[in-house]
Amino acid sequence: MCRLSAGINWTEEQKLAINTTGCNVLVSASAGTGKTSVLVGRIINLIANQENPVDLDRLLVVTFTNAAAAEMRSRISQALVDELDRKPFSRRLRLQMQLINRSSIGTIHSFCLDLIRQNFFKIGLDPAIRVLGEDEAALLRAATCEELFELRYDSQENSTFTDLVDCYGGSRDDSELQELVLRLYDFARSTPDPQHWLKSAAKSFYSSVDSALDDLPWVSVLKKYLSCQLKTILQLAANAAELCMKQDGPRGYLDALQDDLVNINELIRCCGLSWGELHRAFQEIRFLPFSRAGKDVSEEIKKQVQVLRDRIKRNLRNLAEEFFSREPDEYLSELETVAPLVHELVELVLDFDKMYRQVKEAQGVVDFSDLEQYALQILNIRGDQPGDLIPSEVALKLQERFDHVLVDEYQDINEVQDAILNLVSRQGAKGSNLFMVGDVKQSVYRFRLAEPGLFQARQNSFTFLESETCRTENYDPGVTLCLTENMRSTKNIIDGVNFIFTLMMKPGVGEIDYSRNPLKFGAARPPEKLKPFLSNDSIEFHLLNSTRGSVELPDDKDVLEASEENIGGELQEDTGWESFEVIEERRVEARYVAGRIKEMVAEARREGISLSYMDMAVLMRSTIQAAGIFLEEFSAAGIPAYAESATGYFQASEVKTIISLLSVIDNPRQDIPLAGVLRSPLVGIGVEGMAKIRLCRKEGDFYDAVLTAAGMPSDELTGRLVVFLSMLEHWRTMSRQCRLPDLIHDIYRKTGYYDYTGGLPGGDQRQANLRALYDRACQYEGTVFRGLYRFLKYIERLQQNSRDLGSARALGENEDVVRIMSIHKSKGLEFPVVFIAGLNRSFNFQDLNRNILLHKKLGIGPQLVNVTGRYSYPTLPKLALKAALKMETIAEELRILYVAMTRAREKLILIGHVADLRKEVIKWFNAGNSREKQPFEPHLISAGSFLDLLGAALIRRSDAENLRQTAGLNLDLKTFTDLSRWEVKICSGDYKIPAVEEVLPSQAALILEKVQKLEPLDGESGNKDKIEHLLGWSYPFNRFSVKPAKMTVTGLKEHSLHNDEDNLQLVSPEEKTAYSQGARRPIFLQKTNALTGAEKGSAVHLVMRHLNLDGKLTKESICDQIADLQKREILTQGQADVINPDHILAFFESPLGERVLSANKIYRETPFLIAVPAHEIYSCSDESDSLSGKSLAASPVFNEQTVVIQGIIDCLLEEEGALVVIDFKTDYINPGDWERMKALAACYRIQIEMYARAAQTIFMLPVKERFLYFFGAGSYRL
Repeated sequence: MCRLSAGINWTEEQKLAINTTGCNVLVSASAGTGKTSVLVGRIINLIANQENPVDLDRLLVVTFTNAAAAEMRSRISQALVDELDRKPFSRRLRLQMQLINRSSIGTIHSFCLDLIRQNFFKIGLDPAIRVLGEDEAALLRAATCEELFELRYDSQENSTFTDLVDCYGGSRDDSELQELVLRLYDFARSTPDPQHWLKSAAKSFYSSVDSALDDLPWVSVLKKYLSCQLKTILQLAANAAELCMKQDGPRGYLDALQDDLVNINELIRCCGLSWGELHRAFQEIRFLPFSRAGKDVSEEIKKQVQVLRDRIKRNLRNLAEEFFSREPDEYLSELETVAPLVHELVELVLDFDKMYRQVKEAQGVVDFSDLEQYALQILNIRGDQPGDLIPSEVALKLQERFDHVLVDEYQDINEVQDAILNLVSRQGAKGSNLFMVGDVKQSVYRFRLAEPGLFQARQNSFTFLESETCRTENYDPGVTLCLTENMRSTKNIIDGVNFIFTLMMKPGVGEIDYSRNPLKFGAARPPEKLKPFLSNDSIEFHLLNSTRGSVELPDDKDVLEASEENIGGELQEDTGWESFEVIEERRVEARYVAGRIKEMVAEARREGISLSYMDMAVLMRSTIQAAGIFLEEFSAAGIPAYAESATGYFQASEVKTIISLLSVIDNPRQDIPLAGVLRSPLVGIGVEGMAKIRLCRKEGDFYDAVLTAAGMPSDELTGRLVVFLSMLEHWRTMSRQCRLPDLIHDIYRKTGYYDYTGGLPGGDQRQANLRALYDRACQYEGTVFRGLYRFLKYIERLQQNSRDLGSARALGENEDVVRIMSIHKSKGLEFPVVFIAGLNRSFNFQDLNRNILLHKKLGIGPQLVNVTGRYSYPTLPKLALKAALKMETIAEELRILYVAMTRAREKLILIGHVADLRKEVIKWFNAGNSREKQPFEPHLISAGSFLDLLGAALIRRSDAENLRQTAGLNLDLKTFTDLSRWEVKICSGDYKIPAVEEVLPSQAALILEKVQKLEPLDGESGNKDKIEHLLGWSYPFNRFSVKPAKMTVTGLKEHSLHNDEDNLQLVSPEEKTAYSQGARRPIFLQKTNALTGAEKGSAVHLVMRHLNLDGKLTKESICDQIADLQKREILTQGQADVINPDHILAFFESPLGERVLSANKIYRETPFLIAVPAHEIYSCSDESDSLSGKSLAASPVFNEQTVVIQGIIDCLLEEEGALVVIDFKTDYINPGDWERMKALAACYRIQIEMYARAAQTIFMLPVKERFLYFFGAGSYRL
């Protein structure tokens, strides 16, 4: 390992990841294991390797975000700077510093854009293309789609299109079908060959008609899903049978339950057989009635068994109804029915793709998906088989250019990006050079079409490498390395994370086998900030119970509702809004978190520990609805907070008012916006006035009523309406003739509304919102769109997509505030204290209720819609896609929970709200009760929230006894204990923040109270002298606080002269004047016959810099070159007149000048910056520390300071591996006055020495001679 990387205490796992080369490498880096540090360490190791170094510009480093790329550059640059401090003469390190800004470190999109601009001619694009912003691209797609539909309607040739609109267009218009076309287009664009994927998806419906049902790809998915559901039901039956076996259990029920177990096991077995046999097994299932329970039976246990039996029957019937209500042959006929519609849909998307591409080409723009697709088109030669990757000539050149390709966050890429990376990296015999680092357990961007399966596919195909000693061959296709040592969290948090995810993350529903590589407690870690006062470092699990935990046994209906896991039923829909009850639950939860924060801060202060608000973060699955509530409650509790993604901009009254006015300007016949404007301060009509307007014309639009009311006899209401209508007409005309920002500015000015809002409470905030609207309009004008109507549609789309801009905040994210953010936003961050709130928020399965579902492998899953009969039901493909997508959604939710729990360094607090604790505990009991320690996977498929997952795991722990007791249920549950420690707390749902007393140690409290009251303290402190001495202290470096930290060489010489009286005597008054000249005078102030000495010197230096030294130099040739410099405006007329060509010629005829002409290399006017220790520049022998009395020269603080010196070396010669420094001077010296030349040379000594020092540092060659050359007098060697 190179020295740059060796300076860090790498773990053995990290060393292996940094040093392993010669093959493709996949690093599976768990949370907190130093993934980014390892990637930077590998890059540094490659460029500073002693045996086989690689230049930085021969590396391709792909990051997930621009911020990550900037951080990567910064880290690499800092590592190089640190090494340069140790090796200041290393040419190689200096070269890498120069290459850092030219290196290929950036996002995949930035790489693709550069590739397209360099090869635009290969794909027929304009090289001056502009990349559309996300919002602008969405508008352009929507407009193109609308145009396409209009063309389809006008053609009236395709009845299938009409059927498609009728089936999937929506109840009122075709908006749902347009949204489907855009969604399918975006989805297909994330595949390497979008057209092939679309056509294959449509073709599969026709080809499936003639296939056997069991040969269809959808059937195997359904069998897997049904098997998992049946195992969940089997566990319920086993739990019921176990209850019957108790001493006071209803043993008479055992026969029926045993029969149920046999039937369910038979169903599970049939999942491995044909669909027909599975269908027959479900049709034949029967439930035996319970026999008499027996004597001396516990009524409580009897009811529990009855409830479980009812649930078993209900869930089996739900599965039978959803999947087996039709004969197998009917599924095939349904495919034949929907096949033409699916084909028409695909054709519609292909037509949209063509039209959208033409629109973009006409406007010279591309969107982000184009960047990837065009880059793939440049890099790939289309093979005979779809999906074949054959490198093009461009790709082969890039493979030669990049010695290593390094990819960060590999778990979040899609198939197109993966194909691009494969094409630009070397594979096989060429020497594989692809390095990928990521953590599939943190892949949480499936909604952005990321494909975590790519990571897993490589992980499964690569050889697992544990240590360097295992490397006995060159592995093909590559090796997998694991980073598991967590350097972030405490051991208990790591143990808790391992406990939860060893249960949950399984290869089936969870998609990952977590137990293969659990987290390990890392030795190298930062000091624990909270350890001194956190005597209990348990993971806290808080439940807020709305019903305050009544201990009465629930009846059968309650338990059945609590146990309902929606097996075979409809999925819960997230409608995007929350009921009053849910909002109140969030408010109580926010209040509870605020109370816990105040408790922790008070506890820390009692112990004298500095616990800041910025040490805490509140994470939630989504902040869209909850962030505002948490901010309000935190503010009420006096806790400063910052919400990363808080909404509220479009809900601000001032913004709604202006948008309503713009809507009325666009179309005044909109009743709601018009009423809003009239009621607003813009017009100021009250409720009574609005009623009068409506009475003026009871029928028709409200705008007609306004027109009528404006023509009524004059009164105050009429006057207001007349003025408003006049302004409205003015603005409507202006909207057609002027830019949108000008219209908004005119509204602000003429109405005075901007100034009005500034006088309201929160005026600064309101005005900031109005300015933001103006700025958004300016941004809109920079797009391809124009006009008020499209701007309003643009705003509407932002609101529909929940893309609120967020109001300006009084607190910034870098201040001492509690962070409130989504779990996605927290990825990559860490905090000493982490609250995970909203655990009971339901998983969002809303997308699974769409009419048509999409899946990368399974294709398209449509609902069969009978327009005539007005009914619909899912086809076989949709059932399969729904099952697959549900399992994938749950797997992603698991990964999101993993990300959240691994953000905590020292304290992890989990908080959820339950409507009824008894019901929830019963549900968790049924999920977690088993003889096995890890029965968890069957429960995953029916979990609806994080709380379901955590509750079912914790209910079985020995330290959750209070949870079981509080529920008031006599649950016979086998508990177990692992290494982690948990603290389960149950709180009332009407929680109020208790008064937290800021308690300080008793003596300290008395002292603080007296100090606050300015009362004298009791007794003598014994520190009088020390206090007086401290009060009399003065800053020891005050003299140097006014000294410049950067100087020019000329300024350095002046400083030296003014601090040396002997030297001052050597400077003539004329020279003092020259030295004191400031910046060069502007040309319009210069006089051709009145140049100062300094300006004459500058003119001579210009000539010496630009003089052509090729050929023989004569007075005539020098004069010609001076004239040419004047012609080229390098010299002014005045400068050319003061230059003496004889002096120039005399230099080149001198021995020194002849050396210049015959030198191997000449460097003229070489600029430099060099850091010099401050004590070498500023004398400090007369300064001393006012406390210690020691000389500042001996102060280590002062000695660590540096001063940056800037200058230009006039001339450098390279002779025989050494340098000669020459500095030209125009000081006047009488011929033969050697004493004056010697005196001036002494003045310039520090200047020439600094030149020599800089030259030696830059060129890493020794300086053998230093010369001053005085024009008209000759040279002087120093």
